[in-house]
Amino acid sequence: MERATTFQYVATILAALAHLAGMIVAAVLLSRRKGTAALLAVIAFALLVLLDAGRILDVAILPRLLFQLPRAARGAPWIAGGSTCCCGLLDLLAIGCLIAALWIGLGGPKAGAEQEEKKPSEEAAST
Repeated sequence: MERATTFQYVATILAALAHLAGMIVAAVLLSRRKGTAALLAVIAFALLVLLDAGRILDVAILPRLLFQLPRAARGAPWIAGGSTCCCGLLDLLAIGCLIAALWIGLGGPKAGAEQEEKKPSEEAAST
């Protein structure tokens, strides 16, 4: 098992801080403007923050723990392989949520303008 370098620690922590900032911005957006796009952004950034916390544990704590437990060293490849597969699927889900949030968010003003155009015609039809 190779040891993580200082650059890997710093990069992982910076990514976690960036995702945490994204989650805070998305939460503020959700509180000001309720909608599916803001909710998807909060979910996506929350998943990314959880994944970053898992990576920090994987890089900083898991190797030391496995080094101290001699029997667990045999199961280390299985643990690392399982976490890689799970983290990859969660990354894919988070990125999909972000893409959907952008798509809905960018398509929202056009849909809102169409609804505003329909309102006067509906009022005229009802009177």
